[in-house]
Amino acid sequence: MPNLNKIPIQRLSGILTVSLSCLYIILTTSNIDLIANLGPYNEKRFIQVVLLIFLAICAATLFRNNIHTVVNQLPGTVKILLFLLFLIGILSSINAGTPLLSVIETGQFTLLFIACLSIAAAYMTTPNECQKIILFSIVALALIQTTSVVTAYTAAITSNNNWHPHHLFLGFSNIRFFNQLQSWTLPLIVLPLILYAQKNKGYFAGILLVSACWWLLLLISGSRGTMLAMAVAMIASLAIYKKDAFTWIRLQVIAATIGIALYTLLFYIIPFVLGVEISDTSITRSSSVNARFYLWERAWYFIQQNPILGIGPMHYACDPQNLIAAHPHNSVLQIAAEWGLPAAVITLFIFLYGLYFWIKRNNQALPAEEAPLLNIRIALFASLIAGTTHSLFSGVIVMPVSQIMMTLTIGWMIGIHLSSRHQRKKSNITSTLFPCIVIISISFLVIGINQNPPPKEAEAMEIQNLSASKFIPRFWQQGKICSSEHYP
Repeated sequence: MPNLNKIPIQRLSGILTVSLSCLYIILTTSNIDLIANLGPYNEKRFIQVVLLIFLAICAATLFRNNIHTVVNQLPGTVKILLFLLFLIGILSSINAGTPLLSVIETGQFTLLFIACLSIAAAYMTTPNECQKIILFSIVALALIQTTSVVTAYTAAITSNNNWHPHHLFLGFSNIRFFNQLQSWTLPLIVLPLILYAQKNKGYFAGILLVSACWWLLLLISGSRGTMLAMAVAMIASLAIYKKDAFTWIRLQVIAATIGIALYTLLFYIIPFVLGVEISDTSITRSSSVNARFYLWERAWYFIQQNPILGIGPMHYACDPQNLIAAHPHNSVLQIAAEWGLPAAVITLFIFLYGLYFWIKRNNQALPAEEAPLLNIRIALFASLIAGTTHSLFSGVIVMPVSQIMMTLTIGWMIGIHLSSRHQRKKSNITSTLFPCIVIISISFLVIGINQNPPPKEAEAMEIQNLSASKFIPRFWQQGKICSSEHYP
């Protein structure tokens, strides 16, 4: 493992980075009005921007030694491709119809990756502390959300009012944003059972119940995307890790089974006993996929029209013909349509490159001291597969809370992988270039937001009257903030 300078400030930086990221997820999803008059979605976005800027400034100043160690450990090919992707983002933004809108996402995506590096450095400095903070934050998140939903359910089931299961989720402007978070966290929530609760039956039962409730909330929300993502993650984990994945899969199946039993109790048995009729239990609903096909067709049209640099980051939201969504509900099509095919190819290559070496590590004999890491590696692999699968049908890479959970997962994986690599000689280029990228990215984000603030209520209502739904989220709750006259 690289010898990071483990003086108190370096250890503190790691714990602070992970703690702030986890605290962001817990607080912004807890139905607490942290900033007046912004609304739940814009509030999440605004706090996310503050968090990303803070982490980037810390990464370039106080904690730069940690970050430089991580960057130096990255393969040269990956560093070149990442820098090329950054340049493509800038060129695509300049070429876009509204450059000051595009630079928001260019800066934001860059800061999200810097946050990944910060999480990786945090793990390499304080691995045990960081993994405990992340895992028990997920358990706390599940417990808080379950308490909120059960409380809302109790109030609804005992009232005479008509209600929909989606109304039970109070911390999200759209229930699918909750499901995107679940796709990252469901694979990880059983890890405390494996790592910390084996010797304490009460502790084990408590965390297993919370894990089951996390499955219960999935069933109540009725997200087919997350269900598909978890199925793909389980199959992929079994295919790659074989019998080593049995423990993780067994606990997931047990938790899911208990969750199904709880769902049956809450939405079938209790309503039957009370004589209450629930017309739509979400899991049994029928819906059309025609809207997604239309969104994908529009993305494909933009790819054909602008194959090299795309139509510009965030400019899918500017399509005057599309009043359904501000993104194509497919991560690959989104990058290809907005950033261009070269950017999509580079992104896919980096993803597959990292996945290949993550899996390759599984085929090597692990040292005795790394044996406990195997279950962590399995769960993180499943989380990445679930999140990636869901991103092909939803805005997983768009929504603020999902983005932060994505950085925690990927950053944790980078930290584990780089911990087993030999330390490389420090690069002067990295020391010089990294602060420049941080300054440019923060400038892009701040200037872009200053020129494209969240629409005021009157402006949002004006856009709303032209749209098929109340809001069309992208960076802000009302994502269609660009003028159609600048549309390419």
